[in-house]
Amino acid sequence: ENFSREVISSGFISTAVYDSEIDKYYIGGNFQDRNDLLRLNADGTIDETFQLTSEILLVNHIGLQSDGKIIVISLSTDRGIVRLNQDGSIDDTFDNNVGFNNSSFRDSDLAILADDKILFGGTFNSFNNESTSQLIRLNADGSPDDSFSFAGNLTDQASPSINSVLPLSNGDIIIAGSFNSIYGNTAKSVARLNSDG
Repeated sequence: ENFSREVISSGFISTAVYDSEIDKYYIGGNFQDRNDLLRLNADGTIDETFQLTSEILLVNHIGLQSDGKIIVISLSTDRGIVRLNQDGSIDDTFDNNVGFNNSSFRDSDLAILADDKILFGGTFNSFNNESTSQLIRLNADGSPDDSFSFAGNLTDQASPSINSVLPLSNGDIIIAGSFNSIYGNTAKSVARLNSDG
């Protein structure tokens, strides 16, 4: 009941994640009057010890890896994806190649897997200048996971997209979005994939 509700004065929050290890929250969105990624204390006040060393704007997704590092999908980063250290600085050990070709991540979703690999679905069709269709899995360091290959040939009346990803305990993946067929089979907006795509 003592949680602060006056974090941003304008704009919107598009994503939020709770880090139970440090009892703090990360929120992202479009805040207009400040950086679009903030860390909050347990009472909802802004954690001033979290200081971004690079401007990050228009945050769509936040994910936490097991070591507390923060994966951010954002329109303001060159690659569309960046990893931060717990103090807010850019993690230079994260793969820093070309990244996604699509400048919009509104219809998309991010999941961090148990082994810290990164699963991301959206509307993009290339990563690091390599062709890929709407779904990709990255290794924990941000490099493409060569053991995963999705070529579902999604079809839709307009532009097919994967808007939601749900990893299952056995490694399979549920995807949902705007599509009506996958791998040549009828699928009305939802499908289940094997762990390798």
